Amino acid sequence: MESRWCGHDSHGTLGTGIARALMAAVHEEARMAGRRLLTLDTLTGGAAEPLYLSMGYVVSGVIPEYALNYNSNAIEPTTVMYKRL
Repeated sequence: MESRWCGHDSHGTLGTGIARALMAAVHEEARMAGRRLLTLDTLTGGAAEPLYLSMGYVVSGVIPEYALNYNSNAIEPTTVMYKRL
């Protein structure tokens, strides 16, 4: 069974803990739904990457020229990660 959710944060919320709280809620909802593995992708080198690593996500690879950087409007690499629940 597969579910998808896409979210983006606002630069105004950077460092406030909102993203961490949202991800914790996602993890809890996934557990309650019987999920055992979560995957995500994020802009390589972006502000979210260290957050996901600190929450136990593991890098599985990088896809070149995949993600739109909203700041520069350039197409950049994305880092693919997973977490076992």
